[in-house]
Amino acid sequence: MVSVPGFLPNHDVVKGDLLDYSVEIEYQDAQLQKIIDFLKEKGLFDNTLIIVTADNGMAFPNAKATCYDAGVHVPLAICWGDKIKRKNTSEIVSSVDFAPTMLDAAGINRSSYGHMSGKSMLPFLMENKEQKREAVYFGRERHSSSRYANLGYPIRSLRKGNYLYIRNFHPERWPAGDPTPLDKNNNLAKAHSGYFDIDGSPTKQFFINNRENGDGVQYFIRTVGFRPYEELYNIENDPCCLDNCIEKPEYKGVLSELRGRLDQLLYQTNDVRVTSEKGDSIWESYPRIDSIRNFPPYE
Repeated sequence: MVSVPGFLPNHDVVKGDLLDYSVEIEYQDAQLQKIIDFLKEKGLFDNTLIIVTADNGMAFPNAKATCYDAGVHVPLAICWGDKIKRKNTSEIVSSVDFAPTMLDAAGINRSSYGHMSGKSMLPFLMENKEQKREAVYFGRERHSSSRYANLGYPIRSLRKGNYLYIRNFHPERWPAGDPTPLDKNNNLAKAHSGYFDIDGSPTKQFFINNRENGDGVQYFIRTVGFRPYEELYNIENDPCCLDNCIEKPEYKGVLSELRGRLDQLLYQTNDVRVTSEKGDSIWESYPRIDSIRNFPPYE
């Protein structure tokens, strides 16, 4: 039985891809068990803080390289011998919390490292104290070489409670990357052979192959089509982020609060996307170590 998330079509190709992904997860779990067994064999397990997580959501369309829930909500499991009691939690944490947590666990004075954005999770993990984190913030600039002149797709987002607010700073750009690159002779390559912000996979190819067929149209457009400047999702009701609530009057209060929170954070951290007219030129100037793909210029 394969559970297909709502942002993917319920098709055998996609199911097969998800099953392959599940095999990779099982392999990772097996390797983790080997690490744990080795630590126990060496008598180090009880004094080793183990943090298991992921750098992004699964490498499928509408997940990895997006700020939708499937792209930023990742697994997290923490173990430290008998120092941490077994439990599940829905507390909001961020990857920026890992560094202060590990420094505290090692007994290292954090003040020598200057200001840290994250909060140590140890009081919550060991003493069951409330995290006191109301929201987490995240975003992206450039994922791959996916657009003309190596342009990115800048996003800033926050999650508070059941609500996810997304701000797309350049809604006129293709969110998954430009559709068609140029070949080595500077000619247009095969149509729809781009979208390089989506990792290559059978599912991605299924989206492209069925872009004009039945239900495939809506999945394709939702994945690669232009997105609005702002998006708002009620994750409790819509975990797949399919229903943008930005224009719904009943969410006016929530939207105002989340807009304000994000603006406050961006100005506090001097994010040049909002504090400088040169924000684009600053962020887009960072070099890419890997090769640069060529795309036709925008008209």
